[in-house]
Amino acid sequence: MSNFKYRPDVDGLRALAVLSVLFYHAGLGFSGGYVGVDVFFVISGFLITSLIRKELVEGTFSLALFWERRVRRIFPALGVMVITCIVVGWFCLLPDDYAEFGRSVWAQAAMGANFHFWSVAGYFDGPSELKPLLHTWSLAVEEQFYLAVPIVLLLLRKKSDTWLRWMFILVALLSFALSVAGTSKWPTATFYLLPTRAWELICGSLLAFIGNSKLLANARGREILSMVSLAAVVWTIFAYTHATTFPGLGAVIPCVGTACIIYANGHGPTLVGRLLSWRPCVAVGLISYSLYLWHWPVLVFARILNVSLEPVWTRFALIAASVILGWLSWLLVETPFRRKKGFSTRKQIFTFVGISTAVLAVCGVLIELNKGVWSRIPPQVAVFARGAQSRPEVEDATMKSVAEGRHFRIGRSTAEAPDFVLWGDSHARSVFPVLERLADTHHALGWCFTKSGTPPLIGGYPLKRGMEAVEYNKKVLEVIQHSSARHVLLTGRWGYYIGDRSETARLKDARPGKRDQEPGLVLRDSLTETVNALRSAGKVVWLLHDVPDPEFEVPAVLAQRTWRGMGLTGVRQTREAHYGKNTRVTEIFDALGGENVFVLDPVPCLSDAEGLCRIELDNRALYYDSNHLTVEGSLCLSPIFDRLFASIK
Repeated sequence: MSNFKYRPDVDGLRALAVLSVLFYHAGLGFSGGYVGVDVFFVISGFLITSLIRKELVEGTFSLALFWERRVRRIFPALGVMVITCIVVGWFCLLPDDYAEFGRSVWAQAAMGANFHFWSVAGYFDGPSELKPLLHTWSLAVEEQFYLAVPIVLLLLRKKSDTWLRWMFILVALLSFALSVAGTSKWPTATFYLLPTRAWELICGSLLAFIGNSKLLANARGREILSMVSLAAVVWTIFAYTHATTFPGLGAVIPCVGTACIIYANGHGPTLVGRLLSWRPCVAVGLISYSLYLWHWPVLVFARILNVSLEPVWTRFALIAASVILGWLSWLLVETPFRRKKGFSTRKQIFTFVGISTAVLAVCGVLIELNKGVWSRIPPQVAVFARGAQSRPEVEDATMKSVAEGRHFRIGRSTAEAPDFVLWGDSHARSVFPVLERLADTHHALGWCFTKSGTPPLIGGYPLKRGMEAVEYNKKVLEVIQHSSARHVLLTGRWGYYIGDRSETARLKDARPGKRDQEPGLVLRDSLTETVNALRSAGKVVWLLHDVPDPEFEVPAVLAQRTWRGMGLTGVRQTREAHYGKNTRVTEIFDALGGENVFVLDPVPCLSDAEGLCRIELDNRALYYDSNHLTVEGSLCLSPIFDRLFASIK
């Protein structure tokens, strides 16, 4: 495309991309709006490769000039946004969050934000909606692409377009195959890293090696192609959800659709091209980079400051604030630097950006080394915030450890034969501290088998854990059946596995003919099978109802509301609300109660005389996240286990 020139329709595509992401993040109905990032990837691949090819053909290409343009385009606006987040974070972020934010600052400065967010994504990692720089992962992917592509094209500048086209196709196919495989095997790495995203950028790059064709010369063909492609992209924006397998095959439609729209309008605008070239669309497209930079911190800090996003007008107000900040950034930062009104020479801009980036990196390192600077916050706020660190020290069991007979001991008894067994998911860890204290008091010994996201069920398994959970639980059951322990305590986040909050956590049935059974029935049947198997082995089974689920990060909310001088009015749920959400579980437990099966309810220990569920007691958080008890919270449950330890005697 030696005739590469400014394309207003491409700015219109940028507008579609950024608005999709913005409305998706604001929770305004664009359930698949995250594909806007993939649209951006295709556009970037097209523009960058086309520009490089044009200058290589003309003999004017220079790596220094290319990177100067990228630096002027990307870093000034990004730097201003990061500096603002550092300052605002000082007054808003709790120390643990601020320390993690510091890590993301220096990772972003090193163009490795995607590696950082990949490395910290885990079961107990903080919620993504509280990470101000999370959105910079996509910028890092593009920056890494910008480092590689110009060098490759410069080294291969003597190769023909046909040779280069096939090379790009081969790399894209390899990247795509890796992406498809990775969505199930390494979903987090596949989402964040360049090797599994490169094919999306190359979708755009390939357009730089496509010259005139009959399709481009055929107006009717271009009209049909552009309309079908736009419809396909828009369809994904509204039809995809968080449960859609992505990127992999799921990214094909938005990426190929975007490439086809660009392709169809390459030799004259279609109806779609004219729509995208509409001045309001182009205006949004022009500020799309700055708008993308600012929208996420605006939403994050609003959540941190307990701004309610429930009223729709609040979310629209935050969108309006993002647009204003994006426009100001484009007007006062982006445009002057791109037009060389400041730092007019290459040396000046490289020096300025180099020093600025180093300063930001040092700031990030200092914030992390100082652990988020605890001295910033008042003492009681610090006490609540430290609740996030009050986690029971129990590791997940594995198939190998269970097979080898390894387990966590509960209590300091010198006996080898266990009196009881604790078996469950991560919520079993929440009761470990209280059981450990009671075991010491009663000179008893317990064994503990816990595995995150894996309820103690035979036959039923959460979708995201797969058949591995079935094999693991069978092995644990076998160990328990052959142990001397007479009492078995089953714990789990029961309602979570049959509710609608997480599609991948919902229970599936491993038994033939029942794989499509409703999750509530899976819980009933598999728990019944588990209880009967234990009773047949002569065990006494204790079923522990789940603790109240606040559904928000308790230490953070307690600390933030204390910091801002706000009370807990309207924050705590009632006992009735908790019981109402768990009616199905209660029915299943009641049906199982009987000989050698006892049901324990932790709610009375975690609620007050007014019928409100506690989230703090004696100025200490009772949960270390949104649903797991702290050590202090666990010790509150002591009264309900008196029957268990009385039976052990």
